[in-house]
Amino acid sequence: MSVLNESVRPLVWLGIFGVVLVVSTAAGAAQGDHAAAVVNGPIVFVAGPGSDLFTVRPDGRLLRRLTKGPGVDGDPAWSPNGRTTAFDRTSPNGRVTSVYLVSTVGGEPRLLVRGARSPGWSPTGRWLAVFRSNVGCPNGGCPNAANVWIVPLAGGRPRLAVAGAWSAAWSPSGRQLAAMRADGIWIVTLATGTMRRLTTISAKTSLDWSPDGSRLLLVLNDSIVTVSTSDGSSTTLLPPPTPVLEPPRCTQPSISGPTWSPNGRLIAYQREDSCAPGSGQPQGTLSIGVIGSDGSDHAGIGTQNTSYDVGAWFYAWSPDSAQLAFLDDEQDSTGHIYLSVASPFTSTIHHLNKDADLGTPAWRAAAPTH
Repeated sequence: MSVLNESVRPLVWLGIFGVVLVVSTAAGAAQGDHAAAVVNGPIVFVAGPGSDLFTVRPDGRLLRRLTKGPGVDGDPAWSPNGRTTAFDRTSPNGRVTSVYLVSTVGGEPRLLVRGARSPGWSPTGRWLAVFRSNVGCPNGGCPNAANVWIVPLAGGRPRLAVAGAWSAAWSPSGRQLAAMRADGIWIVTLATGTMRRLTTISAKTSLDWSPDGSRLLLVLNDSIVTVSTSDGSSTTLLPPPTPVLEPPRCTQPSISGPTWSPNGRLIAYQREDSCAPGSGQPQGTLSIGVIGSDGSDHAGIGTQNTSYDVGAWFYAWSPDSAQLAFLDDEQDSTGHIYLSVASPFTSTIHHLNKDADLGTPAWRAAAPTH
């Protein structure tokens, strides 16, 4: 493992965001209120030639290894109490991916469920939701779908929660799961196992449940949309963005992965721009956009040094909702992928580690001091 590379450099704002927009006074005050109540703790991320898990403080200090092979580790997720990290590990031969648990102070990982991926903690910490394949699919027509299983942390057998789901999200109470399937969005109540179809809207998109429980967040035809969890009505927050240059020089940008900030006031999303050779623009650019929860336009993060750098991707909100942890992929210009943190409202990026590997980091709050 290379030594920690902590650096700060100016952020390159890309043309896709235009000028940096000023956050409204109300939004800024809300962020400050939330930041005063929450202290950002460590970040867990994938790094090194062995694709192992490490943690680091948001100031770039106290780099610690959590896992060490065999296989490729990914999808780390903090437990709500911050004492355990769930992750998936793919065997060295690439044939099996399973979910493990490891203490946040290190130690030998414990196998939780074989043949599963993408663990997600319930807000209560009592359950883990995981995806498992080849266990059935509604109507036999769900290409690339999986099945959502829930695993009790106190012991017991995993049980199937939703068959044929493309994505899923926990409710803030931890009592329900929302799942996207080919036949719409379904809400599952864990205590009873009952399911109700919220809407027939369907797309191969991520889902994220708002912190107040009132809305689900998703992408539909490159628009960011919310769906009411009470009546299934939908609202478009961000219509399809315009290309950097008119087609055919640049194509319609692709939008994915919208995620609520912990305080519910902001939404981060991934934007991918593609332009033709000779257009004067990079052929491919990944950047992170941020809007208000009401759809107001805010700002974003772009980090491309050369036309062949990938840009900013694989992101997670800070617990205080003021920053994003993400990968600054500069393999073309510097030969490195940096774990980085930045506020989407300022012009500075902090590089925490130059040996990050592909995978979404996870950020938890600091333990209380009293």
